[in-house]
Amino acid sequence: MCEVATPVGVVFGGMGGVDELRKAKGLEPIFLPNLADIILPDSDADKHMKQVYYIQAALTRNNSELAVYQDEKGIAEALERANVIDRDDAIA
Repeated sequence: MCEVATPVGVVFGGMGGVDELRKAKGLEPIFLPNLADIILPDSDADKHMKQVYYIQAALTRNNSELAVYQDEKGIAEALERANVIDRDDAIA
C-alpha cells in the first residue's frame, strides 16, 4: 500500500503546487478543481451557486476593465481639447 500511496501523494502535491503557481500569476487553477469535483462532487444547488458566483466575478472584472477604458478615453479627450494630441494620435 505504501509503495502506491507515496507516488500518488507526490503527484497530487506537484499538481497542487502548479495550481498555486498559476494562481500567483493570476491564472485559474487547472488540476485541483477537477480532482475536488471527482472526490467530492457538488449537488445541483452548489453547482448553480458556483456558476452564479463565477458570473458575478466576471461582471465585476468587466466593470473594472470598462472603468479603466473610460478613464483612458477621458484622458485622451482632455489631451485633444488641450491640443496636445490630434484625433489620429488619440485613436492609435
